[in-house]
Amino acid sequence: MRDQGAADANADILERISLRAIGDVFGFRDVDDVTLARWFHSYSAYLGDFGRSSEVAATGRAVKAEVAAYLETRVAALAAHPDDSTLSDLLHHGMPDGSTRSIDEIIGDVGVMIVGGFQEPAHGAANSLHGLFTRPDQAARVAADPAAWSGAAVDEGLRWLAPFSQTEKLTTADVIVSGVLFREGTEVSLVLGSANRDETRYTDPDVFDLDRPRLSHAAFGYGLHFCLGHFVARQLEQVMLEEMFTRLPRLRPDPDHPPLVHGWAVRAAKRLPVLWDP
Repeated sequence: MRDQGAADANADILERISLRAIGDVFGFRDVDDVTLARWFHSYSAYLGDFGRSSEVAATGRAVKAEVAAYLETRVAALAAHPDDSTLSDLLHHGMPDGSTRSIDEIIGDVGVMIVGGFQEPAHGAANSLHGLFTRPDQAARVAADPAAWSGAAVDEGLRWLAPFSQTEKLTTADVIVSGVLFREGTEVSLVLGSANRDETRYTDPDVFDLDRPRLSHAAFGYGLHFCLGHFVARQLEQVMLEEMFTRLPRLRPDPDHPPLVHGWAVRAAKRLPVLWDP
């Protein structure tokens, strides 16, 4: 894309790289990019719609059935010849020799990984890039030495604008939080994006800052619910930022097309127009 000089960083670059890279790690190496994108967007729309649209729900169910049919074509080969893919691990890990899990057992995990895996690295990198653009001096620092600063940029971007901003949980016992009693069986929303901007924990939490002292944040969750893909997500985000600043000279926001940050459960710079010198 270098000759173009302009693009939507999220949709045209980061999402495309993320779905292909994570798709390959997962084991979808024989599925083309267009199909992976359709699976991702259908699952994502289904997740974010919360059952309001029967059309969105029907499309989501149809794609789930399509993914299950695809898995049917892979299970026999992977049962006989396990490989290094996540899909192979889902089928084999923890199972007695000679047996694998059924597709019904793994289809939910596969769906979660399609939505979270394909999307989070792209949105995480987009949010870091958007944050850097709010601090031109810090963006220049990353551009001058991408490998030295990509890790800090990714971590601060995850804190500053968590790609998954909230998650629902059901209490399994009575619990008191800050003097408030939550009865067993209460449905609660944990707002990760708010926790990441807690002014009692972070100085100037609304400011993107590469020099912020490193503190753990909640972008990947915590405890038993900590994101299992956090290592590959961080690594991919760093590589994408490094390559963009290296390969796209004078990478900068497009002043005529502002970014669009939106979303509640899934929050990101979903439109991020950028320019560079071809």
